[in-house]
This record gives sequence, C-alpha cells and structure tokens, in this order.
Amino acid sequence: MKLFILFLVNMLKLRDYQEEYIQELRTQISQGKNRLILCAPTGAGKTVMFSFMVSEHLKRGGKAIIFTHRFELLKQASGAFNKLGLKANLISGKTKTDFKAPLHVSMVETFNRRKIELTNLLQEKTLIIFDEAHLLNFEKIMPLINDSSIVIGATATPYRKPKEAQLKDFYHAIVHKADTPDLINKNQLTQAKSYGIPIDLKGLKKTATDYDTSSYYSENKTYQGVVKNWERIAKNTKTILFASNVSNSVEVCSEFLKKGYNAKHVDGTMGKSERKNIFDWFNNTPDAILCNCGIATTGFDQHDILTVILYRATVSLPLFLQMVGRGSRLSDNKTHFNILDFGNNISRFGFWEERREWKLEYLKKDKESVMPTKECPGCGYIMRLNAVECVECGHEFKNVKVKKEIELKRLERPTWKGKFIKELTVDELIQIEEMKKFKASFVWRILRSKGIESLRTYQQKKGYKPFWLQSQIQKIQDNSVTNFIVK
Repeated sequence: MKLFILFLVNMLKLRDYQEEYIQELRTQISQGKNRLILCAPTGAGKTVMFSFMVSEHLKRGGKAIIFTHRFELLKQASGAFNKLGLKANLISGKTKTDFKAPLHVSMVETFNRRKIELTNLLQEKTLIIFDEAHLLNFEKIMPLINDSSIVIGATATPYRKPKEAQLKDFYHAIVHKADTPDLINKNQLTQAKSYGIPIDLKGLKKTATDYDTSSYYSENKTYQGVVKNWERIAKNTKTILFASNVSNSVEVCSEFLKKGYNAKHVDGTMGKSERKNIFDWFNNTPDAILCNCGIATTGFDQHDILTVILYRATVSLPLFLQMVGRGSRLSDNKTHFNILDFGNNISRFGFWEERREWKLEYLKKDKESVMPTKECPGCGYIMRLNAVECVECGHEFKNVKVKKEIELKRLERPTWKGKFIKELTVDELIQIEEMKKFKASFVWRILRSKGIESLRTYQQKKGYKPFWLQSQIQKIQDNSVTNFIVK
C-alpha cells in the first residue's frame, strides 16, 4: 500500500508548497475546523491538491463529492481523478446516478434541481469539495450538508462583496500557504509584462454589478487600438481576450479577422459542442486569438497563452486576477506573458503579481488602497500621480499633451513591492523615502538594523555630511524594526 501511495504522489508530482497546503489542511481539520477555504493563486494546482486529498480520504473508507459550476470545470475535475485511478460517477442530466459509488462529481445547478432525490446521498458524504468556492451559487448546497462532513472550498480569490453573504458564514478558516510572488520566485508561475493606457471612464454607466463598456469601446473604436497594440507588442502570440459583453468580443474578433489573423469568438450562449470545438481549435493553433465573454475566466487551463487582453473595465478584484491568471501558467520556452490593459484595471487593483491578504469577511473599509498612477509619455514608466519628474528618463511634466491614438506602454512594478522591509536594498529604501511612503527617520532606523555599511552607502548616495553617519552609528542599538511586507 505504501508503494502504491508513493506511486500516486509521483504521478501527481506534488510540489513542496502543495504538500505544505495538504499538511496545513489536515492540521486544521484535526483541530476541529472541518470547513476550510483552500486559497491558492491561479495556476498553483488546486485541483491536484484536493484530488490527492480525495484519493487519500477514499482509501480510509470515506465518501466524497466535488461540485463545480460549469461543464468545462466538470470535465477538468473528473479528468484529475482519472489520473489517480479513481472512478467518479458523474451526476448529470444524461447519466444515471450510482448511489453506491464512493465518489461523485456534479455541477451545482444540476444537483440543486435534483436535490430532493439526492439529499440523502449528500448527507452520507464525509468530504465535500467546492471548486471556485467564492461563487454565490454554492450557497444553496450548504444547508444540505451533514455538520460532521469535511468541506473544502478551493478558490484563488476568496472574496465576497460587503452586501453579499460572507464566507465566514460557511467556513472556519482560510489556508493560504503561497501567494503569486512566491510561486513566481519558485518558477511555478510565469513573470508578467504589463502594458496600459489611461482610459477615460468618467460617466460610464454600470450594469447591476460592473462597468458597461459596450457603447464606449465601439464609439471610440477602441478595437482598432487593440489590434494595433497587439501587433506592436505581441504579434503572432497565442492570445486570449476578455470582453464585458458579447457585442464587444465579436467586434474586436472581426477586427482581427479583417487584418488576416487567426481569431474566433466564444461565449456562454453557444452550445457545449460548439464551445468544445472552439476550445479544441484554440488548443491546437499556436497563433490563435480567442475573444470571449464570460466563458474562460475560471478553471480554463491553457498553458501556452502568451498574451492576455483586458478589453473591459471591472470593479471586481477576483475577476481581474482570474482573467490575468489565464496567462500565468508555465509552458515550454515561455519566459513571460503580456497583459494588455484597456480598462484601467491595473491602476485600479495594482499589478497582478502583488502580494494580497485574504479574509473570510470583507467590509468596505478593507478595500485595497491602490496608489494613483500616471504614465510617462517619454518612456512609458508608471509612477505616482503627483510626480513632477520621471525617475527613469528625467521627463518633466509640464503641460504634456496626451496622444489621441491609443498606444499601450509597459507598466513596471516597483521592485520593493511584496518584499519584507528588512530585505530591501539601500536604493529601494531611498526610493520609498522619496515617494514619502515612509518618513526619513523610519528609513534610518531600518538602515541601523542592517549595519554600518548600509548606513555608509545611504550617506554617500544622499550626499549627507560625515556627522550624520556618526550620529547614526551612535544609535546603532536602536534597531527594533518589525519585519512586515511592503505594499
């Protein structure tokens, strides 16, 4: 049996951080917390992690079920189980339910329609998995679950809006062992190159939940700027485009086709067979451009995507991270992926690779504070809104005329973001001080904790007199600095 388990581990190729997740989940469960959020970035392998836990649970005589919210995720989840040699009975409108099977996989809406006949089956399950657990439609299943059952909600973005039912109402804790910058550093996710341009969204109407960009993008012919910038930055790369509505997606797809590029549109109104054919085409076509609306944001694993186009503006941080995450997976000869932002999303939420803190409950006061930015017309560097000079090329901001034609510029993430304060270099500390993020006195205290050489380097770079260094050395014992992550 031990050899068999080792075979399964090798087959799944569990990464070190995935083993840490599984161990922490088990620890929390042993402490009586049987309803847990498994929070890991897009591309971290959440399906692999909970598949392994299901496999181990079944070996001990348990019974499990996994819930998804869309057909493509249903197929993906059952495929992961098949790799472990597990046979999952699919609960669908076209299959017969085997009530004696130890493992079931179901779409949540299908199960809900048949809940009267399936409630007893659910009550018998000792392990329940919700894939994309932040979505609201899983709530209808929760009251049917046995209190003693283990519930694991897998998601990259455990977030609910303040007026929605909070995750704390359903879960006891979040297990979050690795964040996006951690996985980039471990070479488990791909670096991003971000490009953007300020889009004037003032007065733009909103639907019930998000921006309505349909008329704005059409009237301003933004789709033409999409193709021109894609040709300049990412020509002939496998590309996925996210639009806020079907008409915008079709419009920009037509513009790509007009220029002779290999593009197709897909959306949720299409039948399963048609969607499958389009996704198969995308998978097998190296230079494919897939324009979509609301169909490829979650659970869509296409590792060779090199460019993500955000042809929409959103107020949803989870949606932003899910869309961009489609390009973050590793692939052969893939050194980075491109983000082409046509909706001010990066200025609204920060860079995709930011370190983020997740909670089971979010209030309005918890909303992330993102630094207002502007773009240097000389080099494209993104900096604070109130900067009078570009720190990269020295351009002075005096009555700068904005180009009418849309042209994306590279967005650079400050090197100090996401690092622990004690890891910062002298140059990074100087940059933070000059941006007035920290007071000079606090920066000096950090330098004292780093030692005399750091103080001397700082003194030379700032042009301070020798007596400054001497006074700081006298205070060298005053080095009590709490090590925190700089945001």
